[in-house]
Amino acid sequence: IEELPTYDGLMLHAIINMRQWPNYVQSQGFVPSIPKDNKHVRCVTTLRDPLSRLRSLYLYARSGGESWFRYESGIMQKLIQISRNESLTESLKYFWNHFGKEYLIQSHEYMMMNLNRGCVGIKMEDLKRNYDENIHKLLDVWGVKKEIIPILIKRLESSDLSRKTKTQKESDPHITSNKFSKQLVSNVVRILENMAEVKQMLEEHRIELGYL
Repeated sequence: IEELPTYDGLMLHAIINMRQWPNYVQSQGFVPSIPKDNKHVRCVTTLRDPLSRLRSLYLYARSGGESWFRYESGIMQKLIQISRNESLTESLKYFWNHFGKEYLIQSHEYMMMNLNRGCVGIKMEDLKRNYDENIHKLLDVWGVKKEIIPILIKRLESSDLSRKTKTQKESDPHITSNKFSKQLVSNVVRILENMAEVKQMLEEHRIELGYL
């Protein structure tokens, strides 16, 4: 669970699993948001399809996306070793049983908690589909003056993946799939979709998040 900031402020980036953010809101003299009411707390929560989150985490872990995966835990080496010595399927089973399932549940519960608190959900997929429209929605929820929103959207264009060239996307370290072949990424998705427990959880989570 992520700890709350120790400083005062009127804006909080409550990253994944900062479950006590309503307490911070109260400490700043505001009433925590309640379902369907953002008059006092202007809150946006980003949503992402559960399969996309699983695929991304597996590839991130396998590529050693941070030192904990690469060094401290040895998980990166384990995932690669199982894939080479046994199969990609067995590597994904190890991933699911050791931390993939727990991550999926934890991240889903956090997104649902935020939605139930009254936060407006913005899907990552919608940001890819229409970046300007959804950034406009986010800034509007935050109460930014309407005449300022177009200016801010223009300044944020560099963060829009759809505007990046193929070369720019390939050099972006945050796009984990760049580090693997399209075939491997496709196989990861296919295998995950055919794992019975994964498939059931994906359907349940997609319904609750409004993807189905």
